[in-house]
Amino acid sequence: MPSPAVVAPESERVVAANVKRLREACGISQVRLAELMAETGHVMGGMPVWALENGRRRINVDDLFGFAEVFGVTPESLLAPGAGEVQDKARSQVYEVTVTGGVVRSVGADSFDIGADGFLNFYRQGERIFFASLSAVLCVAVLREAADA
Repeated sequence: MPSPAVVAPESERVVAANVKRLREACGISQVRLAELMAETGHVMGGMPVWALENGRRRINVDDLFGFAEVFGVTPESLLAPGAGEVQDKARSQVYEVTVTGGVVRSVGADSFDIGADGFLNFYRQGERIFFASLSAVLCVAVLREAADA
């Protein structure tokens, strides 16, 4: 017997629509989004992303914060219709930073700099959210261009 359909509350449908819109704007697949979520400590497979986007899986708080981190937006913006795209996406880029030892980190930031102390610093809304010693950084790639670039 098939399981009954999940009826998600309106807030979860809004988050799912924002996640799908941002994922498509970034040009990444559902499987790649699941990989990026896992890299930030929010483990889910490719099928749960599909199920979430199609209203077949409920969104939990961990999902909300994981998506916000991956896309470089605030969790609050994902709760507002279209706001994840309009409010934060225009300022943010998603960077993939590879450091020695093969550690890869996805960072959603609106700016970065090379500090006088020899660290590569990433900032979101003026707050430093990630840093790494320049001697340890092997590669920085832009996964998604800002909308206003």
